[in-house]
Amino acid sequence: MIDKEYRRPEDCIGDMLRAIYGDVRQHEKIYLGTKPDDYLGKPFHSDLSLIYSALENHRDFRDFVQAQYVTPDFYIPNPGFVVECDESQHFTKPRKISLENYPNDKKVGFLKQQWIARCEELDKHDNDPPSRDEKRAWYDTLRDFLPEIKGFLPTVRLYYKEMDWCRLDPNNATDQESFKKIISEKQSHAALEVIIDSNPKFARVIICGPWEGNPTRAKSLMGDIIDKWPNQDRVTFFVTPGAFLRFPWPEHFPIQEDNLHPSNESLNLLRDAARKQCNLFLDENLRHALAEHADYLTIGIDSTDERQKNGYQVEFVALVDLKTNQYFWTGKSYPDSPQEHRLIRLTDLSSHFIQLPLGKVLVLGCHDLKMFSNRGRTSAGKVQGNTWRKMVHQEIDQLVAREKPIIILQHPHTTDRYGSWYAEWNELTSHCPSDVSYISSGLYHYYGKPCRSSLTDVRNFTRRGASLDFILPLNAASVCCNQMRRDLRSFSENADMIKKPSPQKNPQIHPKWREIFKNIILAFYRGDIDTRIRTSYKGESQFRLSVAGWPKVDGSPTHSICYEFDDWKGRMIPGTTVSSDISVEIQFWNKDFAAIGKIIEKNKAHIAGKLGGDPHVVWDTKIDPRWSRLQFFYSASEDPELIARSMHILIRETQGLVNNWLAEKGLAHY
Repeated sequence: MIDKEYRRPEDCIGDMLRAIYGDVRQHEKIYLGTKPDDYLGKPFHSDLSLIYSALENHRDFRDFVQAQYVTPDFYIPNPGFVVECDESQHFTKPRKISLENYPNDKKVGFLKQQWIARCEELDKHDNDPPSRDEKRAWYDTLRDFLPEIKGFLPTVRLYYKEMDWCRLDPNNATDQESFKKIISEKQSHAALEVIIDSNPKFARVIICGPWEGNPTRAKSLMGDIIDKWPNQDRVTFFVTPGAFLRFPWPEHFPIQEDNLHPSNESLNLLRDAARKQCNLFLDENLRHALAEHADYLTIGIDSTDERQKNGYQVEFVALVDLKTNQYFWTGKSYPDSPQEHRLIRLTDLSSHFIQLPLGKVLVLGCHDLKMFSNRGRTSAGKVQGNTWRKMVHQEIDQLVAREKPIIILQHPHTTDRYGSWYAEWNELTSHCPSDVSYISSGLYHYYGKPCRSSLTDVRNFTRRGASLDFILPLNAASVCCNQMRRDLRSFSENADMIKKPSPQKNPQIHPKWREIFKNIILAFYRGDIDTRIRTSYKGESQFRLSVAGWPKVDGSPTHSICYEFDDWKGRMIPGTTVSSDISVEIQFWNKDFAAIGKIIEKNKAHIAGKLGGDPHVVWDTKIDPRWSRLQFFYSASEDPELIARSMHILIRETQGLVNNWLAEKGLAHY
């Protein structure tokens, strides 16, 4: 007997969709071309042709397309997408074939690899008529391609056994919000963007918005990342943000006499709870899938005792060998002042240094990089007595000197400003081997406020070494990725936004210079750059860029820190037998700025590696003992836009460092 109260998952999903979106059309016909050749001349024609041919060749069925429409389970006109409730008959060998032939950059509102795995696990067959599985797989493909064909948002697919859909009450606001979040997450994961450097050593996920650390959602995101991972780019380390996962606080946690020096028993209790949550997230299937692309994964995992006002907190980082499933544990050892009375601190600083076959790796929690802040050390030094902070400074310095880490992995919770950690990175790396590389992964998020730097700058100022970055936009925070796209546009699109430089002595500008001026987007710097064309004492034209707010000693623009293009008219590069036409420079006038010049000089190889072309690098201090400059020389044959872009990169790579140094010296306010 059929239970009259039984409702299909599809019915319950429909009720939730109608409660949230209002106008929801069930099984409405959407007319479209249903053969690949209906899309001749379209960018996706070749993709559909490949999928169609693969289905034809599977069992040699050639006539499985008749209807000139698709009938999705649900069509939501506003904002414009379809939702499919996939029952077991959709998971077949032909469906697996079609999914495996989707292009890598195809945006879908489900985890492609998860759907492929279900096809392998369920392996359903429907042979009435004989080509029924091919037909269903092809029409599912057309539904997935509705964004390309009709301009819809990514098609969302819900597995009918994914959860008990009928437990959701369409009249309950909390259930509505939970369901809406499921839809939003599937669509936002579809918008995952991938930025690829050549030969990346690192991979990281940057989430543009708040993140609650739910392991199910984290696993879903990882599945989408695996779907989009460029096959040719294997990395050594895949780094997640701080609090990428959160775990429940243990119910019976002892009261601590001193949270800054907790007992080993307390730390072990917390670590065991964290490991259980990691096991839920990083199960064997996900670990093996990630091991195809990376050697090691880092997991930032936090917890807070929410039963108490201002309850205890702990912040772990686990480094996992993806081949062996071996875990190396460390965590935050250097809380900021507001957290000082709450954090269960990891006192064993040696746990931050992990010996791997490639060398010693230094793993840091969020605020741990501030152990190397000169400003913080100065403040700690003013406190009487041998405080725990002073002891940390002494011990970490000894460990860095002894262990000589060649890789540093940082796990901040958020980084929305490119200069947030720059001074500390430079201080730390100055005591490491010269070839040390590092990366940081945090949320690009400023607690509901606009982020203070572009995502492009944040990405580039939080790494030393090539990386593979997975960018996840989330709802309103997706503006960050729009900013990133703007940063990556052609320079020439914004030529009209350049401030008009004031001529001096009517200099004769080389034709190549005019092209460079046209292509520099000073708008990137939000009006913080002043420009000026001048003629040097030898007659070459120069284009100077000065950062507003940087000090100009005695009011003279020559006694300052500035950037400059110099037109050398084919003169010899100082100290070489090589001639050059144009240089891209950062200059330090007046002895007061010699210290920051030396810091940047140490980074010259790193900066040169980021610039375009193959510039000749010179650190020049010969003309005047009060003056120094870092120069990158280019020949006349170089592309003007490449030179313009190199200046943009030079500013991006050095401005934050100068800002922080000036702020520490009390010379400017940033």
